Amino acid sequence: MTKNKKIMIVAGEISGDLYGYPLVREILQARGDLDVFGVGGPRMKSTGMQIFYDSSSWGTIGLVEALKKFPYLYCVYNDMARKLRQIKPDLLVLIDYPGFNMRLCRYAKKLGIPTLYYFPPSKWTSNPADVSDAARNITKVAAPFRHTAEIYRKAGANVEFVSNPLLEIVKPSAGVSELRKRFSIPDGSRVVTLMPGSRFMEVKYMLPILVDSAAIMAKKMPDATFIMPISSSTVSKGTGITMEYIKNWIAASGSQIKIELDATYDILSISDFAIITSGTATLEAACLGVPMIIAYKVSLLTELFARSFTPLPKYFGLPNLILNKAIVPEFIQKNVSAEIIAGATMEILNSSEKLADMKSGLGEVVKNLGDSGATSRVADLILKMIG
Repeated sequence: MTKNKKIMIVAGEISGDLYGYPLVREILQARGDLDVFGVGGPRMKSTGMQIFYDSSSWGTIGLVEALKKFPYLYCVYNDMARKLRQIKPDLLVLIDYPGFNMRLCRYAKKLGIPTLYYFPPSKWTSNPADVSDAARNITKVAAPFRHTAEIYRKAGANVEFVSNPLLEIVKPSAGVSELRKRFSIPDGSRVVTLMPGSRFMEVKYMLPILVDSAAIMAKKMPDATFIMPISSSTVSKGTGITMEYIKNWIAASGSQIKIELDATYDILSISDFAIITSGTATLEAACLGVPMIIAYKVSLLTELFARSFTPLPKYFGLPNLILNKAIVPEFIQKNVSAEIIAGATMEILNSSEKLADMKSGLGEVVKNLGDSGATSRVADLILKMIG
């Protein structure tokens, strides 16, 4: 009697769950005889995948927060390593979260378990030496960016450019007219979307600034509608963020901001502009052609630590990193304030030329993501690897 093939998938953070969900769904649809298990979030669990640990709250920003999570993640790693030894899956699939996943990858290699890494480490380095360790230890790299594929190829990895899954994931549920009616947007009103991030420390630092910037803009742009889309994963148990926490900050600022749950792509598709904390959301907005500014802030301790021990990148936002030029304004650390953010937003919104230039640049970003079908390509790689 033939035993089912076993696939362990480890996806860290909310973004890993976002990419992992359609992937698990696709491989289970293709092969009903697979046992799929590992680490992920609520989306991946909804496919029927056995989840050992929910990684929705694993995202950390800052040295102090990372140190707080270390004992828990150390225990999780030891347990997942034990499961690798005992279960001996036919394939270990790793999605992003490099600090944890690369350690597991090296251990899998010692056990003779093949690995596929989707969204591999050091995606934006320009030096192949930076990914040499990963290239040696990963059996197959599924690169979501052309730049990533090229760097890993130079480092000697077995790599394939699969394109970016956001091209197929980021889809609004209806047309602009219907969605404006659904969200009660007044005729002629300009929509400004506020996205404070999904991790606790991101929301802690950026939420007050974004709601205050909306209050400033509302006085000078009475025709504007401000909306904050929130994912249920962001306010799920264990993340440290609640809807009450968000609503209290909005109420304290006196801002009139609509909160919409699990409607990010719908909200972005009707947005005239977005103010986004750096992360996957910047690329989601780019896929929908939404002009934006990127704002990011961490604690002074984290900033000093980063500057002391790691070379800081030229850009922080994904659209700028992909094209290696500043097509979207970035405001980092001391340059992040409600006044600065509000002023920059209004300046761009009131310039048809700046809006047109930014939309053109975002179009270039999308072209660099490849062709739709990334999930199917990665699923095919997985199925070939397990035989």
